[in-house]
Amino acid sequence: MGKRKKKHVPTSPQNTSQILKKRKPQRPATIPTDIYVSRSSNFKGQLQRAKKLLIKDGHPSITIHGLGAMIQKSINLVLALKDLTHNQIIYKATTGTVELIDDIIPEDDDKDLEVQTRNNSSIRIQIWLKESIEKLV
Repeated sequence: MGKRKKKHVPTSPQNTSQILKKRKPQRPATIPTDIYVSRSSNFKGQLQRAKKLLIKDGHPSITIHGLGAMIQKSINLVLALKDLTHNQIIYKATTGTVELIDDIIPEDDDKDLEVQTRNNSSIRIQIWLKESIEKLV
């Protein structure tokens, strides 16, 4: 896992600064058929994992999750899987909004820690096989 970004945030006229620390998004317990796309995700690795889950492991469906800038990468993953399976998948995309939490840490130890919330777009794509395609792939 990569390091979390810390961003200095200018505040009121006193010219004191604060550090903005973004928390990881909360998510439900991961199940084996969930694939979460992130900046550090290997596209080819996730594509092979999706193919393995659907075809070799025989799961009836898988779900791909993307947040913010990774929505496009999630969609590209589904389209690449569609090509890889010779158009033998059905998919359903659901978009939504996720509330994210940031900690604002003051550089002055006398001040209290603050919490800030923000919204970010998300996508959840469910994928099913049309039929048994072991012989096609």
